[in-house]
Amino acid sequence: AGFSFGTKNTLNTEPPLAGDLAKMLCSLSNLPESEDLMFAADVALEYSDNNKILDLLKDQFTLSEVSQSHENICELPWRRYYTTNYDNSIELAGLNVGRRIESIDLMSNPSIYLKKNNVCLHINGKIEGAEPSDLKSNIKLSDSSYLSPDSFVNSDWYYHFKKELESSSAIVFIGYSMYDMDVKKYLFENPSLQEKTYFVVREGARFQEIFTLRKYGHVS
Repeated sequence: AGFSFGTKNTLNTEPPLAGDLAKMLCSLSNLPESEDLMFAADVALEYSDNNKILDLLKDQFTLSEVSQSHENICELPWRRYYTTNYDNSIELAGLNVGRRIESIDLMSNPSIYLKKNNVCLHINGKIEGAEPSDLKSNIKLSDSSYLSPDSFVNSDWYYHFKKELESSSAIVFIGYSMYDMDVKKYLFENPSLQEKTYFVVREGARFQEIFTLRKYGHVS
């Protein structure tokens, strides 16, 4: 959720990072505190009311405010936005600068959107319009959901994602930690992309973060 740094949700707080979200899910399940999101999510989905889980996610990831930096980024003419975040930071920033960015997920048909500009694909699902049943597979939260048949690599979008990376003049990751193994694996298997790949990290990023990212591209 690094891209969402500096935003505010409808609770007037910043959306949580993975470790903080894990603690919230543990609290919902009356578990001892843990920062392991996949573990906390798996337990919560099995033992907690899924409606309450979805309400928590919607409260935390429905954004009402973005920063000037978000608006500056979304004002640029990107070919396409791909995000692993559940929130609406890209869409909201777009609206603030007079740009309507269409929000879709892996269930959306690529043939409808490939020729369109201003489209944001939520690789791990999106909170907007989500139902409790989406927590099992469409919203990638738990270990089980990442292993479901509806994963990114099995979707109709994965082929087009790879083609767009290959044909692009520049690939820019903003606030991305390589948490998503599908994307990390593809970059690892295609070192030819390294020269045109750029990672924008937060000020004061740890050496460990920078060291990992620079294997895949330029870090700034």
